[in-house]
Amino acid sequence: MIQNLNFFIFPIFLSLTLFLSSLSDFRVNAVRIFDIVAILLTLLFIFCAKQKLNKLRDLSRYQKVIPFFIIIFLWSLYGYLNFHHRSSLAIILLSTIFLLLFVFTENNLKNTNLIGKYLTFIILFHILAFFVQYLGFILFHIVIDYQIPFGYISRIFPQDSSHVLRASGIFQEPNTYCVNIFLLLICYLNTNFSRGVFLLGILSMVLSGSLWGVAVAFFLIPIFFAMTQSNLYSLRFLFSKLVPLFVILIFFSSTYFYFTKPSHIEVPNIYNRIKNLRTDPSFIERFKKSNLNNNTFDSYENGSFTLSHFTNNKDDLFVKMIGEGFSTHYFQLGLPVNTFSLLLKSFGYFGIISLVLSFFYLISNLSIGKISFVSAYLVIIFTSYPILTYYIFWISLFYLIVALTINKNNEKK
Repeated sequence: MIQNLNFFIFPIFLSLTLFLSSLSDFRVNAVRIFDIVAILLTLLFIFCAKQKLNKLRDLSRYQKVIPFFIIIFLWSLYGYLNFHHRSSLAIILLSTIFLLLFVFTENNLKNTNLIGKYLTFIILFHILAFFVQYLGFILFHIVIDYQIPFGYISRIFPQDSSHVLRASGIFQEPNTYCVNIFLLLICYLNTNFSRGVFLLGILSMVLSGSLWGVAVAFFLIPIFFAMTQSNLYSLRFLFSKLVPLFVILIFFSSTYFYFTKPSHIEVPNIYNRIKNLRTDPSFIERFKKSNLNNNTFDSYENGSFTLSHFTNNKDDLFVKMIGEGFSTHYFQLGLPVNTFSLLLKSFGYFGIISLVLSFFYLISNLSIGKISFVSAYLVIIFTSYPILTYYIFWISLFYLIVALTINKNNEKK
């Protein structure tokens, strides 16, 4: 049995698990087969790379992840006892693997740039699949649906439309494509990356027609222009250059959308969606949905993901304080489809505060600039579907924290 896998093996393992977990949309009988393979690969790696913990003081090397894990574990267990739903058990499994990765593999990640080489091929694979689908329809009117061999049909056409394709690559819908590409690009950003590949990833998110993808592109484009800066994670650089560039970008793009479109050019679907945002079905589903007619959710007076939901609903004080337990049970029916609503309903006031404090303790060894970067990354990804039930989130979060810790040569406090 291999006792210690060297740092050449670990980047291969991490890149392979990122790739496999990014294929979670391919399912057999509703089972994420590639997620399962990635999890089994991780457990095998942890078993092979395990280290002997001879001294109690060794705990100090990874103790910061323990409070975060305990919070997730307790509320997931509470959610399972409350709903008996498998998503709670999935979160327990994924967070446990997250903890074990810190315990047994901390010393194996020596060279993040080696991971960058593998990530280049992974991201190019997804981008190529996207543009083959996109250009195939635009140029030749050929519909390429990668999900059909697995018994599914992708949601690549808007409702009641067959002449406007919203490309999603190998994924079932554009939002899922953008979420996975965003996670991979954030990891890629912390390696010796290719700027061309990074820019192609951003471009594909814009062309996908996903409102979420376009919004996230506005976050990534200033990052792209700032990639040559060695002080990317310094607050001074953030507020002196990055934020103003971000504001200018939004201003000019808004000017194009609303004022400068030539009359002879067909109105893009994404333009119509932004113009009619308040009535957009996807926007309502993700951020404004409420379910007052379902008896199961009589307590829901406001489906918003904001705190007003909890101050206005009829739940008793106990439920408001500690939530109902971490589970996606009833999520699609009773809550807006974003992770914020899931966290707020699952954890309540006390649980959310505990979760946030434990996470900031986990990343407290980073600079303020890097903590801000990780926080912004989580805020953005949590505005989409419940990503915590997907393995790619946990494996990418582990890599991001470790990579930011190791790459201190790029940090200027």
